[in-house]
Amino acid sequence: MSRKKEIVVAAEFDREFRTRFAASFEQIASLNSGKRFVSVFELAGKHSAGKGRDVFKSFSNLISALVRGEIDLAEADGTDLPTNLPHGVEIFAVLDRSNPFDVFISSDDMILDEQPEEARVAVTNQVEMGQLLYYRPDLDVVVRGDGFDNLCAEMENGVLNGFVYPASKVEAIDKQDKVVEVFTSSICMPVAGQGSIAIIGRKGERELKEIVKGLNDMPSYDELLLEKAFAGTVSKDKKAPIGVLSSIDGRDFKLEGVIVSPDGSERISGSISGKLAESEKLLAELAEELLSSGGEDIINFIE
Repeated sequence: MSRKKEIVVAAEFDREFRTRFAASFEQIASLNSGKRFVSVFELAGKHSAGKGRDVFKSFSNLISALVRGEIDLAEADGTDLPTNLPHGVEIFAVLDRSNPFDVFISSDDMILDEQPEEARVAVTNQVEMGQLLYYRPDLDVVVRGDGFDNLCAEMENGVLNGFVYPASKVEAIDKQDKVVEVFTSSICMPVAGQGSIAIIGRKGERELKEIVKGLNDMPSYDELLLEKAFAGTVSKDKKAPIGVLSSIDGRDFKLEGVIVSPDGSERISGSISGKLAESEKLLAELAEELLSSGGEDIINFIE
């Protein structure tokens, strides 16, 4: 049980997530717990295990610091969470989910259907690439890990006609005015956990878990777990081209899933609905349906 007066809350060093973290940290800091909360993106001084500054450049860096006791809580983007968290940590809460969909930004304000043949469009992952090429095989689609501002600069310089980006990140940096289209899941199914923020802590920290529990949004928590469970049932490879989106209504749920070939040649999709209490069985059935319909060949080819 944590008896510390100062609680260190950390997040990955990322401009777009940093903006979302600032807002969510205010929620944590406002909790009437009698403790002082400190937000960090790097370990320095008394919070550092070594000399200098240890910047959290990845989810694994963040969780390692949590396991070592260098921080007390970790906030992470839902897309970064593995199906099974490392030993000794657990999700304490999931904040109210923001927009889980992908959006399209273009230099000429034209939606995807209006883009010319061979238009060069950047995406952030293979799932988006495969789905865009399936929908528009004539496009020149490239995977780019650049941030929003860099992609905008390339678009303005004529290198790109447009790019796809998570709506939650666009909203976090207040750039909604750049959006020309919000994709439905029928065009571009998001990856598991998109739009979610999880608060992760060490197992056994009952007092701290109880404090944070008040921030948990149960439908968002269930959606995150459902989507991660489905992706993990389809493939243990976190990079597998799997899209998934769920919604909760009381103790009922709906979930759509897709396995897509990155070259756009195949897009295998399906959906299920039922009681949360039966989710494990239903998720396994949908995963088997997609895998047996050609999804397994796609996964094996990628691996």
